Amino acid sequence: MEKKVFLTGATGFIGSQVLEVLVRSGYHICALYRNEKKIPEQLRFHKKIDWVQGEFTDFTSWKEKISGNHIIINCVGIIREKKGSTFQVVHTDIPGHMMNEAQHAKVSHFIQISALGAGSDESIRYFHTKKVAEDFLVQSGIRYTIFRPSFVFSYNSEAMRLFRKLAMLPLTPVIAGGEYKFEPLFVGDLAQAVCESIFKKKSWNKIIEVGGAEVLTYKEILRMLARLESKNITTVSIPFWMAMPGVAIGQYFWFFPITVDQLKMLIRGSVCKNNEMQKIFSIQATSFEEGLSLSK
Repeated sequence: MEKKVFLTGATGFIGSQVLEVLVRSGYHICALYRNEKKIPEQLRFHKKIDWVQGEFTDFTSWKEKISGNHIIINCVGIIREKKGSTFQVVHTDIPGHMMNEAQHAKVSHFIQISALGAGSDESIRYFHTKKVAEDFLVQSGIRYTIFRPSFVFSYNSEAMRLFRKLAMLPLTPVIAGGEYKFEPLFVGDLAQAVCESIFKKKSWNKIIEVGGAEVLTYKEILRMLARLESKNITTVSIPFWMAMPGVAIGQYFWFFPITVDQLKMLIRGSVCKNNEMQKIFSIQATSFEEGLSLSK
């Protein structure tokens, strides 16, 4: 029997990559999207994709589309809140509604993209709301796979665009020294792992930490981005106590590049305690430089 997949965030950063892998794997996909302009032309009329337009936060407008699918993959997440799209609504409330609907619709498998660090610090609402959704899913009785990825990247991802701009400055500000560490995970590798979790029994009913091929400091990431543009970088360290007041005020302006939560997450770093990417999935992790080159 052909497996049918309900995919949220189908034109988003992670969801669009998951969609491509699902298509190559031959699944029938019900793809929820918000912005029609982001639908790839080569997939717009694909015979195995049913495109469903809807606002993720308006659950009642698309909840009936869940029925008839065997698998749900939820790729929606936000890194910054705005009116109507808060961490509570996007990371906790709507996934909770989806899980309840999945129970009624007898969905067999729910795959959730969470975050490395979920539940580790309740003062960071991004982490807290991700963890609450994880708990809902674990207690739901539905077969689940929860991914906790480290820093997910591509050349044109939102974070990389910001980091590239910083790396191009004559003097690049680095908060608290920049020695905090990350395990950058190429978005294509995460998408492949998500799709493999449909049939890899080792991934069922598990919370899985996934990271990339190497651990890099924030300063090393900036240097590598500068090197791609044939530029040398000069950094200046700004103490955390000095940066925090300005960020606390600036975060309320849409053009300001970072929030307090993002600053806290940045200096915490993001390294897996137990990276299970290659233990469970048939994926050779892509290096940071290779991932940038592939997605440029």
